[in-house]
Amino acid sequence: RLGVVANVRMVFPATFIALCTGDDHPEADPWAVERLTWAVFHALAIDGTDGIDVPGPRSVHVARRIADLFDSYANNRPSVIQQWSSGLDGNGLPDGRLDAPHRWQPALWRQVRALIGSPSPAERRAERLAALAAGMPAGGHSPSLPTYAALFGISSLSPAQLDVLLAAGAHRDLHVFASHPSPAAWARSGRRLAGRLTARTAD
Repeated sequence: RLGVVANVRMVFPATFIALCTGDDHPEADPWAVERLTWAVFHALAIDGTDGIDVPGPRSVHVARRIADLFDSYANNRPSVIQQWSSGLDGNGLPDGRLDAPHRWQPALWRQVRALIGSPSPAERRAERLAALAAGMPAGGHSPSLPTYAALFGISSLSPAQLDVLLAAGAHRDLHVFASHPSPAAWARSGRRLAGRLTARTAD
């Protein structure tokens, strides 16, 4: 039997999560990694950063690597950025502190935050998640999300990504099909997404 599939939009998981949180307009977001790179580059060129021990030469290439690092924290470990924003040189864990060789990161991030002058995605995360879970517009506009969505081929999700999907699923029919190579390894794992996924055999 042959069927017809129409009006289906296929996007990467990161794009879908950005749609959920209202962060799907990178051309207008100064925290989008391409624009963030130049903010990092300019921060590195400021005299006040001379006391920040950034590894490597202060080049566009290094600025891009640092921007990717900051972007990864914002997407996967937003608690790190939230601690830095509050003035703590934390590692994202409660009462966790960065080791001395890594403390240049929060110092530089604060310089970048001052240059950009607007909240980062991690800083606005709690408000956006609350709005998404309540079915309200996120980021000042209604997310362009369908009433039904399915994510296929996911092999791992960070807790931050899972929180977004759970909030989105509060008012939409959302399914996540996670792949895992070994049921035995899954059963032995101590980090099975906090028990928030159901095995297909149990569904």
